[in-house]
Amino acid sequence: RRLFENPIVRWKVLYQFSRPLSLRTIVDLEQVRPNPALVDLERQKRLGLDLLLTYVVNPGTAFYLGYVDRFENLAIDPTTTPMLRRTDGSTLSTGRQLFVKASYLIRR
Repeated sequence: RRLFENPIVRWKVLYQFSRPLSLRTIVDLEQVRPNPALVDLERQKRLGLDLLLTYVVNPGTAFYLGYVDRFENLAIDPTTTPMLRRTDGSTLSTGRQLFVKASYLIRR
């Protein structure tokens, strides 16, 4: 018999709009599904979304715009002091980031 299942799935899609412009999307899904009769673990779900827009001016110069978001099956329990509890759906955003990056090659 299994103690728990831990399926991990990753989807990665890259779309090239034109030679200099591309978009990369990565979706990660991870779960922990325990057998409660055999092990004392909490049921966990995590979903991650990564987006990266890239504009390459030349081989040494590029501009990036990215967005990252993570979701977990957590909820704030209002009945107690700030406590988190596990839920069925992955709806609570646990980490969000927006970033801009420029890369430039300096030649001498």
